[in-house]
Amino acid sequence: MIATLTGGNVGPVGYQITGVFTLVQTGSSVAGTFVGEGGLTGTVSGTVSGHTVTFTITQGPTCSGTFPGSGTISSGNDQINGSYSGSDSCGETISATFTAYKR
Repeated sequence: MIATLTGGNVGPVGYQITGVFTLVQTGSSVAGTFVGEGGLTGTVSGTVSGHTVTFTITQGPTCSGTFPGSGTISSGNDQINGSYSGSDSCGETISATFTAYKR
């Protein structure tokens, strides 16, 4: 699944980012990478069970941090709605919601 991430409350309330997640599912495992606005990059790893995905985003090297989260895969398997939260080494605490669309 290649997904475009939109939405979320990152930074000030109402702040939105757009990023691209490239994810591959093998069995019940999912793994991939992300590239976000401002040059943020990282990896994603997790598991899928039914229509639920549980994952950890590992951001780095700039402002490294980990952000566990989960989401619900749509019945058409073309969208994930979810949330994640965590802190980075630059002192930011993030709690965000997202919608990821399959491209």
